[in-house]
Amino acid sequence: MTVERRRDVTFVGLDIGWNVNCSYFIYRFAQEFVVCRSAAAPRTEAVTVAGHINEAGDVFAEDYAMPPAEEGDMIATLNAGGYLQAMSMTHCLRPTGTAIFLDR
Repeated sequence: MTVERRRDVTFVGLDIGWNVNCSYFIYRFAQEFVVCRSAAAPRTEAVTVAGHINEAGDVFAEDYAMPPAEEGDMIATLNAGGYLQAMSMTHCLRPTGTAIFLDR
């Protein structure tokens, strides 16, 4: 994960792109993102969560409230589900992600 500030916007860059999770790209549905090392920390910063494909639409959330993130943090994407896994593709030769299914 990367963190970059441009003008007045902080970008949190993920190691996946819209080819893996297209919910915001297609539906404008922002999922919940959690900074794993500080899952319960107050969400004090507004960030843009972006993917690793060099296209303007490769965004997961805008003005998203998040605790301060640091370069290299692990970010969990909650509620991605099997539907998004079925929709993933190898756009720009980027690999698809691995889904982890949890049974509560």
